[in-house]
This record gives sequence, C-alpha cells and structure tokens, in this order.
Amino acid sequence: MKKTCSITSERYEQIKEIVADMYEDLGYAEIPVNVFELCHKLNIKLIRYSSLSEDCYEYSRQFSDDGFNLFNVDIFQYQIYYNDRMLLNRLIASYWQDLGRSVIITLSWARKETYNTAFSNIEKGCIVGISTEGVSDWECFEKGFLEMLERIEPSKICWYDRVPEWVSNYYDTENIIIMKKRHKAVKEREFKKILETQLFLF
Repeated sequence: MKKTCSITSERYEQIKEIVADMYEDLGYAEIPVNVFELCHKLNIKLIRYSSLSEDCYEYSRQFSDDGFNLFNVDIFQYQIYYNDRMLLNRLIASYWQDLGRSVIITLSWARKETYNTAFSNIEKGCIVGISTEGVSDWECFEKGFLEMLERIEPSKICWYDRVPEWVSNYYDTENIIIMKKRHKAVKEREFKKILETQLFLF
C-alpha cells in the first residue's frame, strides 16, 4: 500500500503562520510569490541544472531527478540545485487543490520542445496565468502562446506586465485580467489576508 503524508489542520495553520511571519520579517510582500527573490533575501543560491556542465548535469540527474540542496561551508551559504526542466509547481498546485484551494497555474515556456511539459495536464477551458516580464525572444513567446491557445483554450488569462498588441489577433482581450506587476509591493497589513484567501496564482 502506498504511504501518504498528511498533517493536521492545526499544524497546517501553524505552517501558514510561520510562512507569513517569515515574509514579514524579510519585508517581502509580492504576489504571486517570486521564489527567486525570496531565496535572494534568505541568501540561498539557486542553481539550475541546465547551467551545469554536461558531466555535472548527468551526475545531478543521477543523484536526484528533481533537485537537491547542500550547505557550502566555504562561503557559509545554502545552495539549491533544481531541475528547471521539470515543472514542480504542478505538484505543489495539485497539493493545494487537494486542500480545497483554487489554483491558477502561471504558464511558462521556451522553445517547441518545452510545450509538452508546459501545457500538459491542464484542464481545457480553465483560467491560466501568463507573464511577459523578462521576455526577450518575442517570436518564441508568440509561437508558444499560440500553441497554448490551441491546447488549453483558456476561458480567461491573468496577465502580468505588458500585453502585446498582436494578442488581440488570436484571443478576446476582454477575457484578459491585467494583474499588478510582481515587483509592486502589497501593503504588509494586507499580506497575511492574501495568504489565507482561497485563490493562489502559482
């Protein structure tokens, strides 16, 4: 029989409080949570598998297909190695859904070979999140966007940053919800309330 891990409701509430307090102590108040910025504030270095040499990449994959962490005693720093070719946020989103929370997946993609990973196991007609922050290859982004529309047919899109003009050629912009940019801070007194709401964009 497969073993499952569960926590009590009381422990779950404790974890929420710990996380919210940590964000406030760090002065962090961004929605959605930017894990890269958070790790920077915690002095944790994130290292992508794809940035490693071929030998190190293969060794890391053999050690763990998902990722691992270690403490570098020379520079007194935690380092997290993660497989950026796997969308682990889907696993966390699935867990949140099991807890009864509504989750909107923020999609990201690159070249054609990433499409199956980026767009698989997402219900057709659902609401999705998209961000154009940091996009440099607009041709690549547009091709992926069109592939996403064909595969998912989203009912609405929660959009971060600028919506390119060409989007209206393929999608009804009335169904686009413009979100606040990730770098815009949310008032601290409102942050705990946001963490406890039923809607998560991940």
